[in-house]
Parts: sequence; structure tokens; C-alpha cells
Amino acid sequence: MKLKKTTPTEQEILKAREEAESWCRQRLNDRKTLIVDTETTGILSKDPDTEICQIAIVNTTGKPVFASLVKPNSKIHPEALAQHGITSEMVELSPTFPQIANQTPKYIRKLSLSTESLPRWWSFLLLSRRSLPS
Repeated sequence: MKLKKTTPTEQEILKAREEAESWCRQRLNDRKTLIVDTETTGILSKDPDTEICQIAIVNTTGKPVFASLVKPNSKIHPEALAQHGITSEMVELSPTFPQIANQTPKYIRKLSLSTESLPRWWSFLLLSRRSLPS
């Protein structure tokens, strides 16, 4: 059986937007919420081997909880460089993801987690953690 594609109605879009706004307000009013931002060596949709080259975690007041450049295994692609301005030279002496990975969980444990692209962030985290020693 083939499923028919349907376009959401304006009312459905408005309801989804209101639910998303409500969820965001709740998260931003929760002092335990942390916002994670990452920058990467490339564009994931174009390069499946893209790695994190910077990670920052801030609370809802904007106070940094954790921030670090991350030394990736690969060079930073020019397209990513144009977006975030982080060069391969800037991350050359930075810790690798496995070196900082054990620092970040203490900031995340028992706290709500919010990011503009959570599935992307978790996929990078999981891919990066593959290289951690057991």
C-alpha cells in the first residue's frame, strides 16, 4: 500500500509552531537547561566523516558552562570555514574529542539538554566517542 503525501494545513502548522514555542519557553525557564552548540569540519549532508571542531555548552542566561576547540582527525573544509571561521591551524594544538569527552558528561548529567540540531549533535557525539578507549 502506498502512502499519500499530504501537505499540512495552515491551522496544523500554526498549532505545531505554538507547541514548539511553548516547549522552548519551558526549556528556557528551566534553570537546568543547557544549550549545546557545535561547529564541524564539514557539512554532514555532504561529508559523512565530518567531525566536531568546537563545542560550547551554555546555560539559559548565556553563561558558558563548557567551551573548547577540538582537534579533529581531518582538515576543516573551506565551506565549513566560511560558516564558522575556525581554521585547521586554530585547532591544531587543541585537545582531541576523546580527551575532552569525559569532561562534558559532568555538565550534562541530570540536566535537560537542548540544541538547535539535537540529532546532528548526538550523531557527532556518538561517532566521536567510537574512538574512545574502552
